[in-house]
Amino acid sequence: MAQRPDTPAIRLEGITHPRKDVVEVAQYSFGRLKMVAGLAALGSWVAAIWWLFIPVMTGQATPIDHLLGKLGRGYLWGEDPGWAQSYKRECLSKNYYGCSADTTPFEYIALQFHADPKSYIVPLVGLGLLVICAFAWFFIRRPAPVRFNRDIGAIYGTHDGKLWILPASDFDYSYKGEFDLLSGRFFNSGPMRIRLVNARKPQRKRVFCLGAYPPGHDAYGEQLGRALKNFLERSGTGEIIANAPGQAPLKWWQASLFGAARLPEDIDAKAIDWLAEHGKFQGFVKA
Repeated sequence: MAQRPDTPAIRLEGITHPRKDVVEVAQYSFGRLKMVAGLAALGSWVAAIWWLFIPVMTGQATPIDHLLGKLGRGYLWGEDPGWAQSYKRECLSKNYYGCSADTTPFEYIALQFHADPKSYIVPLVGLGLLVICAFAWFFIRRPAPVRFNRDIGAIYGTHDGKLWILPASDFDYSYKGEFDLLSGRFFNSGPMRIRLVNARKPQRKRVFCLGAYPPGHDAYGEQLGRALKNFLERSGTGEIIANAPGQAPLKWWQASLFGAARLPEDIDAKAIDWLAEHGKFQGFVKA
């Protein structure tokens, strides 16, 4: 009888299993933000090439030429025969914008701005947004994961430098399929959602959307939630967690100049202190 081929290992992306009693889950929203930023960067570079670089290479005037002229090119700095003549003819000779024969180039800029501030503000804001869209992708880094630690009996992570935590005994999750054009899924998958409390102000809660983006399975968040619940209850984790890697490298489109953020080295100790302070610590920490 022919040997039966090995069946593929069952696993979900977005989770790592660095230690026996620890599972770390990626924050779902980062993937979407990174993908949107990447598409915005691509669109910004295409627009810049189409509207700016190609006209400059072919000797055509561009909107940036008009803005630079209003900022003094040709009569305050640089060379631009058209704007140099504009300053001499429209300002010094015809006295437009309230000019006089003694108006300096810098005063000419101020008078133009006073006459039509929108013609300065709108292009500068648009240019700023273009620069942000073109380069934001390079700086957006993957946030630190949320840690599920059954050894100490807690789930915790960080946000804005604060510790967010929940006793494992209070673990609950929600899942609802979402409409998402970027992932090509329409209500048949989505993240697992969990509410953690602020360690310093327990009355404050925050929703963490967890898992890999884009989700690779139908009802991804539901599968992830069930696997983590079983993991915390030690009722059998199944192959989903058993086959999870110890660490997960960034995909190429998730790269950042700053790399991925990590949980603080002392976060386990802080979680234990919080559990003890609130009478929730029931775990066992090996010496």
